[in-house]
Amino acid sequence: MALLRQISAEDVPLPRDWKPHLTRVRTEPLLAKLTVVNDLVNRIPYKRRVDWVHPRVFLKRGGDCDGAAVTKYMLLRGLGITSADMRIALVYWPERKARHAILMVRGKDEKLSRYILDINHARVVSAIYHSEYVPLMSVNENGVWRHKKTSARITNHFLNPRIIRP
Repeated sequence: MALLRQISAEDVPLPRDWKPHLTRVRTEPLLAKLTVVNDLVNRIPYKRRVDWVHPRVFLKRGGDCDGAAVTKYMLLRGLGITSADMRIALVYWPERKARHAILMVRGKDEKLSRYILDINHARVVSAIYHSEYVPLMSVNENGVWRHKKTSARITNHFLNPRIIRP
C-alpha cells in the first residue's frame, strides 16, 4: 500500500515515445486507456526480480509481473482512474504452480465489469471470462483484500473479495 501511495503522488519520468499515446487516450473511454497502458508496459523487457520494484526501476531495467502491475497502476492513476477502481492482485497460476501479479480495473459502465491487465497477455481481458488464475489477495492505496478460496474455473472470484482491515 505504501508504494502505491508513493507512486500516485510522484512524477515518474516516462519514455518519451509513450507521451503521445498517453495524451491521446486521456479523453478516450476506459477500455482504450487500458489497452494502451497494457501494450506500452508489456513492451518492457521481462526480468525476474525478487521484490516489487518502483516504476522508475521497472522502466529503466525491466522487471517481472509485480513491477508491470505497479507501473500500469501508476499510469492509469495519471489518466484519471481512481484507486478505488483498481487493485493489484496476487494470484495463483495452477498451470505453472506459481504465484503471479496482475492489475484488476473496475469499469463504470456496468456493475460487474472488471478487467485484467497482465504482463502475459497482449489483450485486456474481462474478469468475467478469465479462469486462468485463482486470486489470493489484492491491494490498492486504500486497503488489502483477501479473496475467497475457489477453483480456477470459477470466474466470479474476482468480483466479491473479503476485506482485511489494515
